[in-house]
Parts: sequence; structure tokens; C-alpha cells
Amino acid sequence: MTGAYVRESNGRLILVHPIHIESSTGTSDVFDAIIDTGFTGHIAMPVTQCLALGLELGRKTFTMFGNASIEELDLYLANVYWDGCWRQVPVIATGTVVLIGMNMLRGSSVCFDSVDMGAIEIEPLKSTIE
Repeated sequence: MTGAYVRESNGRLILVHPIHIESSTGTSDVFDAIIDTGFTGHIAMPVTQCLALGLELGRKTFTMFGNASIEELDLYLANVYWDGCWRQVPVIATGTVVLIGMNMLRGSSVCFDSVDMGAIEIEPLKSTIE
């Protein structure tokens, strides 16, 4: 899977990578998601997008943000295309953009070229067990 190292209008550099999420009708929508190494979950997305996709509402979860505030948020379940197959993962409904967190990246190699519009590659790690 390939993404891009992008400079936002405010000058901030972010890692953007496409992610395929299946809607309740079985169609796949592609979102430009930001890779957030400070987010330990799988996926975060605005509640409006969770509802538009018709994602299955799971339970409530307590989430701690970078400013140490804690909020109780809705947790949805989504089918996400990752490493060549569909996987059901939890999605925290929050924020204004789609985020890919460290649990989603677990077991993957993430490489990027640190220049404007540099390539990002996410690939599954080769198994060390034979």
C-alpha cells in the first residue's frame, strides 16, 4: 500500500495513507487517513462518517487524548482492507479526520521518504518463524 508525505497549508508535514472501509451496504469507501503514531488504537474517524457508512455500534470506551483529557466515546466495528484481506477492527468515533493508529500498524513495516509528496509504503512484516 502506498501513501504520501504531505505538507498541509499551515506548513505541518503529515503522513497520509489511503484506507478502504466497507459500508453496511457492502461497498468499499476509500479515505485518506493520517498515520498517527501517538494514537494507540486501530482507526479513529468522525462520528458523521461512522454513521454515513452505517458502521455497527459496539460499546462505549474511555479515551485519553494527548492533552491528558479523558472522554467517553462510541466504539464502532468496521471491516477494513489491510494486508491483502478484510479485517474487522474497532473504530473510535472522534475528531475531524480519519486516523490510522499503532494497533492497525502492528505487524507492519512502515517506510517513508521524508520530502514533500514522498512515498509511504506499509507492508506486512516477514514472519521470523519458519
